[in-house]
Amino acid sequence: MELYKILRATYGSNAAIGRNFPRKGKPRSGQAVGKWEKRGVPEEVAILCHLDAEIPYSHPNLCNQKNCTEVCHATGRIYQKAHYPCAGG
Repeated sequence: MELYKILRATYGSNAAIGRNFPRKGKPRSGQAVGKWEKRGVPEEVAILCHLDAEIPYSHPNLCNQKNCTEVCHATGRIYQKAHYPCAGG
C-alpha cells in the first residue's frame, strides 16, 4: 500500500495529515497534502512515518524489510518491530 493511502487511513483527512506533518513550523494545507497522491509523499515525511510506531510503514532505504517488519496474517497490514536504528528484532 502506498504511503499516502496509509496516512489517509491513519489520520482520516488531508488537513489532519497536514497538521501532524508541518513544514517550517506551520501546518501544511489539505490541498497541498492532496497533491501527494500523484506526486508522492515528501521524503522527510516518509522518514518520520518510518520512525512512528503508529503508522504501519517501513521506508525501503532505511530498513531491511525482512528484519524490520512483521506482517499481521489476520489483516495483512505491516507492523514495525524496531525503530531507529533499524536493527530488526
